[in-house]
Amino acid sequence: MGIKSGTGKVCIILFSIVYSLGFWVSVFSPSWLSLTYSDPNSNNAGGYIESRLGPFYGQTQACTANGVCTGWRAAAIDTSDCDRVEQEAGAGVGDYCRKTNTWRITAIICFIAQFVTAALVCMGACCQAFTCGCCGASLDLLAMIIYWIEVILSIVAWSFAIVANNMVNNANVEGVGGGYEWAFWLFIVTGTILGAICAMLTSWASDDSIIRKCFRCVFCCCRKGDD
Repeated sequence: MGIKSGTGKVCIILFSIVYSLGFWVSVFSPSWLSLTYSDPNSNNAGGYIESRLGPFYGQTQACTANGVCTGWRAAAIDTSDCDRVEQEAGAGVGDYCRKTNTWRITAIICFIAQFVTAALVCMGACCQAFTCGCCGASLDLLAMIIYWIEVILSIVAWSFAIVANNMVNNANVEGVGGGYEWAFWLFIVTGTILGAICAMLTSWASDDSIIRKCFRCVFCCCRKGDD
């Protein structure tokens, strides 16, 4: 086991723990995007309705001008709502609904990928511990591939979230505004930045894997054949 491989095996365990905890907190939180709606023509002048959207569910509460709120009411994601919303509110709102569903579903897929990488890193570490480093590196190689897939999907997720938020703010509808919440930024830090770091570390950890050794052997034989 070389220095590069040993460093990757140790660091990936530490970074994957931080990555997984931050990822779980962000994905299970409803505080990704915020929506605020206030109708100046309503009986509740100065009041507003506030919503927070997350991958798995959202929260909504109504508040009066005096700051008295009804309390948050949660609602799970329902991808079939967009057709009904478009019929009731128009194509623009329906388009926003579909983009919101896109980033929510993509974030959920990222969560599944994260769960798989965590399991692979854990199994790889156990194999290396029981075999004194002889086995388990190939599991790190598989984890590296899924890490990069998750990083790419995370970029897709927060990109669609930005598009959806910009649609709200660029619509110039009186009393309607959107913004980003803390879980959205945590997802970018964990899903994209820490995910890329974990992918690099698993690449180091799998440097002495059997799959890579076989690939290098085949590649060297092919080069010798070309010469």
